[in-house]
Amino acid sequence: MKTLFTLLVIMGLSMAATKAQAQERVNIQDLVIKDSTGAVCPPQVWMKLMNSGQYWLKLSADKKTATVTRLTDEQMAARPKTTGSTQAREGTSAIRESPFFTTGAKIASFNEKDMKGERFNLKEMVGKVVVLNFWFINCPPCRMEIPELNQLVETYKSNQDVVFIAIALDPVNELEDFLKTTPFNYHIIPNGRYTAGKYGIGSYPTHVVLNKEGKVAFHTTGLSSATVGGVKSAIETALKSGITQ
Repeated sequence: MKTLFTLLVIMGLSMAATKAQAQERVNIQDLVIKDSTGAVCPPQVWMKLMNSGQYWLKLSADKKTATVTRLTDEQMAARPKTTGSTQAREGTSAIRESPFFTTGAKIASFNEKDMKGERFNLKEMVGKVVVLNFWFINCPPCRMEIPELNQLVETYKSNQDVVFIAIALDPVNELEDFLKTTPFNYHIIPNGRYTAGKYGIGSYPTHVVLNKEGKVAFHTTGLSSATVGGVKSAIETALKSGITQ
């Protein structure tokens, strides 16, 4: 912890910043670290992201706060090489399967309404690719991935064969307040503790992609810079696969 509080973090407006900008140093102990939604980000979360080498801290104009920001592809290509174990570096961005589901297996059905009153019954959704996200408001990594998940929804907005459902543990009133400032474009099912409990989910966020047969094509738990890309890849694969009679 002593190392943490004495750490000087290099801030830059971009990876192509001038030498003077790149050498601007701020004592991290004096900063409030926030995620992409503006919520305060716990040290264990933002440190894990920074250690992945795929995020940076964007300093505010008043130099009092910093936002955990994902590097663009161009910035990733331009970043300096870091030292350390290759295995350790790769491990931070690797997608790990969740302990709650089994690839290739069907899952128990649910029959729930989203916050707009639309009903979703897994048994009736065979033939569609179903993308599930289990989350809750006070889960920092859950909040941090929302902007990328919204981009994913936008990518498939014209494809009626892909359905995005987010099962939230929170009650309706708390979700309504949260969504006023942080839109989440999945179909949001509130009060989802029972549904999450049905699958034994104990860590968040957890993602599951079901193929057209209703079988698990992809599942992962936790925060990874590769998660959303993994979800998208699974969707693409599932869309190309038919239903085996």
